[in-house]
Amino acid sequence: MLLEKVILSGFRNYAREEITFSPKMNCIQGSNAEGKSNLLEAIYLISTGKSFRTSHLPHLIKHDQTEFLIEAHFSKDSISHTLRISYGAAGRKVLYNQTSYSSFLPLLGILPCVLLAPEDISIIMGSPAERRRFLDLHISQMDPMYIHHLGRYHKAMKQRNALLKAKEIQGLEPWEQIMAASASYLIEKRIETLTTLEPLIEKTISLLSEEKEVFTWKYEKSFEGDDLLADWHKNRKKELLLGSTLSGPHRDDVHLYIQGQEVKTYCSEGQKRGCIAALRLAEWERFKTFFGSPPLFGIDDFGSHLDPKRSKLLRQIVKNLNQTFLTAPSFDSEEESYILQVSKGEIFMTQNT
Repeated sequence: MLLEKVILSGFRNYAREEITFSPKMNCIQGSNAEGKSNLLEAIYLISTGKSFRTSHLPHLIKHDQTEFLIEAHFSKDSISHTLRISYGAAGRKVLYNQTSYSSFLPLLGILPCVLLAPEDISIIMGSPAERRRFLDLHISQMDPMYIHHLGRYHKAMKQRNALLKAKEIQGLEPWEQIMAASASYLIEKRIETLTTLEPLIEKTISLLSEEKEVFTWKYEKSFEGDDLLADWHKNRKKELLLGSTLSGPHRDDVHLYIQGQEVKTYCSEGQKRGCIAALRLAEWERFKTFFGSPPLFGIDDFGSHLDPKRSKLLRQIVKNLNQTFLTAPSFDSEEESYILQVSKGEIFMTQNT
């Protein structure tokens, strides 16, 4: 997997830019608010259909434009591909080689990318929804059936909640049957993902802490036992009173531990940041195995995630990840660095060693 070139038009503060990348490490540098993170955001958006900074696509359109366009040229298995996405008054559009789509959902799995960003701390410190969102996006890039069941579950739950609010008990069971079947698939895949990622996270945390820390995590269901139908029936009166579904995969959580202590509550900022870095590197490893080639890897605001010692260790790990994209105000001149200078929405190659 190799991202060769990206063309941006009307995206954030970019009027029109064509950027060619190195097959190894790409260092994107510049002052604050010049567009470094915007470039990384564009790469992530064309990979996942999502921004890591906003959920509102209109915010991504340059202030004097009516739509944005991102075009990526990349090679996969020695075959050239073109992927183009746009958003504006006409809505979402995707063109992958010669196939067009009217949704960003088909982007998942085409150009896999893992991104480590300052905002990732919300996976640890945020609400359970943040941890579920991480799992859902991670699994969805590898498993179309997971996307199917996730959508099916939430559509059925919307109908069930409407019936609960209207106090129409007789219509609940058909929707509950649909929800229970999809919930079983979702929970199974989430637990399987935690089991697969745990030793990969543990390996990186051990490296970053010089073998001083041990990582584990646990999936916590929002209901007892394995029978969601029975749980919904048991809580029928309470749910009718509140008009919402109180248990199921939309309410489950994940707890992260280092040395047996919950990371969110007991660990230092350095440990939390190290845990997030390890999580993203484990995600990269799993994608590499699944897709059969290394995915893209990006770090936004490199150097802000870890203390100097751990940052140096992380840099050594990142150098071996195939194609990478790092942003920072500045970089030291290092071997194999391809430095892109960003200034007011324009990009210049300043060094290639």
